[in-house]
Amino acid sequence: MTPADIIYSRRCHVIERAAIVGVARACREAGISRTSYYRWTHRASRYGLSALMPKGRRRPAMPNGIPAHEEEIILAEAVARPTLGARRLLEHLAERGGLADTGAGHAGEESRNPPGR
Repeated sequence: MTPADIIYSRRCHVIERAAIVGVARACREAGISRTSYYRWTHRASRYGLSALMPKGRRRPAMPNGIPAHEEEIILAEAVARPTLGARRLLEHLAERGGLADTGAGHAGEESRNPPGR
């Protein structure tokens, strides 16, 4: 069974159990709130039992994420050279021409050495 099937069968079971022993007890036994129960029953009565299936979610797009191909290059290099730290790994990749220089790793130097000192 997939996780979605397990969730669906659990929701159906809670609704069936509530018809036998009552809402409060069924919710207590299942460890859910009565609010969730009533939301599920409303959805099931309005759209049918298939509406109790969880919705598919897409992966969130991170605005500061790096492209997948660059991530693969970094991870492969990190596994190949486990003794390199983040800064040395970035320098090594820049020397190889593996990645475009994003300026990452240099911000720390600027913050540690403020101008005028």
